[in-house]
Amino acid sequence: MKKTFILDTNVILSSGTGGGSRVLNGFLEGKDANDIVIPGTVLQELDHHKTDPGETGFNARDFIRVLDGLRESSAKGSKKSDLVRGVKLKRGHIFVEPDGVKAENLPVGFDLKVPDNRIISTCIELALQNPKKHYVFVSNDVSCRINADVCFRNANVNVGIEAYKNDRLPSEGEKPYLGYEIWDDADPDLISRLYDDDKADGEGVATALADHLYEEEFVVLKNGSQSALAIRKDGKLRLIPDKGLENVFGIRKLLNVQQKMAMYALLAPPEEIPLVCLTGAAGSGKTFLPVAAGLDQTYASYGSGRYDKFIISRSNSLNRQEQLGFLPGDIDEKMEPLILPVKDSIESLLRSKNNGEAADTAEIEEQVEDIFQSVIDVLPMLYIRGRNLTRRFYLIDEAQNLNEQQAYDVLSRCGKGSKIVMAGDIGQIDNPLLDKYSSGLSIVWNKMRGKGVAMVAFDERDVVRSDLVKYAIERMKR
Repeated sequence: MKKTFILDTNVILSSGTGGGSRVLNGFLEGKDANDIVIPGTVLQELDHHKTDPGETGFNARDFIRVLDGLRESSAKGSKKSDLVRGVKLKRGHIFVEPDGVKAENLPVGFDLKVPDNRIISTCIELALQNPKKHYVFVSNDVSCRINADVCFRNANVNVGIEAYKNDRLPSEGEKPYLGYEIWDDADPDLISRLYDDDKADGEGVATALADHLYEEEFVVLKNGSQSALAIRKDGKLRLIPDKGLENVFGIRKLLNVQQKMAMYALLAPPEEIPLVCLTGAAGSGKTFLPVAAGLDQTYASYGSGRYDKFIISRSNSLNRQEQLGFLPGDIDEKMEPLILPVKDSIESLLRSKNNGEAADTAEIEEQVEDIFQSVIDVLPMLYIRGRNLTRRFYLIDEAQNLNEQQAYDVLSRCGKGSKIVMAGDIGQIDNPLLDKYSSGLSIVWNKMRGKGVAMVAFDERDVVRSDLVKYAIERMKR
């Protein structure tokens, strides 16, 4: 059935990689030649957002350029196209609807000064004028969708309501990917062969059991008292020994198998594993471990380390990032509140290096400052474009707050000899435009599986911060 999609502003502003062109193409896919309507209020809001920094401004400008290109297009001679009457695309048409903003379309109390209400009124007016058309209002704003439903029912019009799905992952049907599998009752002969292969410095053990695994996916093999931790490499299973995974910048012992998987990936050469994704609940070590691994490969052997610099980005929400300019001070001072959790991790690691002895607080603080001055660069997400990160260990903390475009921007900055680590908790998204299906971290997690990419999902049992954190997650989790 042919549909006419009426777009809310937020659909365009959060369009991900591809900008305005991607939004149009997404709605015009399928068997039927669907149409698109852009309310006049949306045009005005795009104009308001076109100077915004970051992805919001880019998407607004890109969509405006697309519309201007369609307006300038002509079928004959120099006659310009009419967006109000509609411009034919490869499939379907695009229209701009400048009218339909009427108080009588809305229930009493819905103020037309509110942009969402103006857009909803336009939807109602279109449905009243063309009752045979199948209109669908598309918005990523949950509150706006609820208000629209109330208003459409009040006006007795049949207008569908949907969220924009082309920048989202499927919500059902696939078993969650953890980055590892656990094989209970594994073949004891296979476990023995893994250890023998490691002693002989072999290239791994071939087994048909590993054919369904992704490259760089981990597997825990168990059989009675026997066990082994392995990773799929070039189609074979390769043992991951404990040696080399401990005493990493103050971490004397890793507490669970997921931490061993993560540390292996973090310490692997960037030519082997250039991207590591860590997800999980608070206190599981998804920030602590990358900080230790990054410092161990930069500061601990500064001048001869694997990486020249340790770069840190941390985002609590898209909106806060875009408002950094309103905070006092230079870039480092503006970013200070966002990197305090990283400083906490560094202080904890430095205290651990004292082997349980009492640490001098002033000395610890002095060493933290020395680390930041010598090897750590703090990079706001706003300034990632244009960078070419060579021989860098790059940690993006709170990565669940990135949108798809920002995640792509991060991955496209990785130069030779660099490793990117994305760490976050999908259950703690602060960006109001994202959810667990549209978060950039979720999209990377689902689309980047395979060779060169290691992933580890910590669960609630992996929380090591304190017993209180375990109790809070168990008893108060959302």
